[in-house]
Amino acid sequence: MGIFDWFKAKEEKKLEQLLNGLSTEEGKAKAINWLVGRRRGKNVPLPLVEKAITFYEKQNSERERYSAICIAREAGLSTERLLELQQNLGYYEAAAELAEETCQQELANKLYELAIEQYEQKGELYWAANVAEMTGQDERAKLLYEGALNQCENDKEFYMAARIAKRLGYKDRAKTFNEQAIEQCERRGDFFMAAEAAEEAGQLERATLYRTLDEIIFPR
Repeated sequence: MGIFDWFKAKEEKKLEQLLNGLSTEEGKAKAINWLVGRRRGKNVPLPLVEKAITFYEKQNSERERYSAICIAREAGLSTERLLELQQNLGYYEAAAELAEETCQQELANKLYELAIEQYEQKGELYWAANVAEMTGQDERAKLLYEGALNQCENDKEFYMAARIAKRLGYKDRAKTFNEQAIEQCERRGDFFMAAEAAEEAGQLERATLYRTLDEIIFPR
């Protein structure tokens, strides 16, 4: 064992001892999560990384389960392990994209289909349509966009309704929704989105007003 390996092993042992001193599994997982993030996965022993991943995989909240994927990514685990996690936790679209990137097209196609079905079951028709369109299922995508448009109209989400209507080629409906979106976004104090909608409507002076307000309130 070289001198650098000796120091690394000593540090890892010390780290494990410190973590074992914590009384809760949640605390241990949180500490490992922080370490992976701060160190970009460097010098965090793989068994500890996997321990944190296992903990977060079993949690009820989607946010905590997603932490398992974040830890795996930041710790530099293999593509196969990351893909496995994404599938197990139901992040099918992300898994499909990763499978496609690694030339596993057959698997990617299956995962994209699972993603569409999952979005449909959740009532997230816009995202289902988006994936369907991306995978060349134009007729299916159109039907899903129609459903998403009806959802947005019923929920009075005019900004999204305008975008979907435009995508479907419904110019008059898109224009009406966009006008409603400008007023709605202004009432909500969402001046960034109001500016976007105003620009879409060709109301450049109004858009400038909204953007200026947004930049004053939220300086970047």
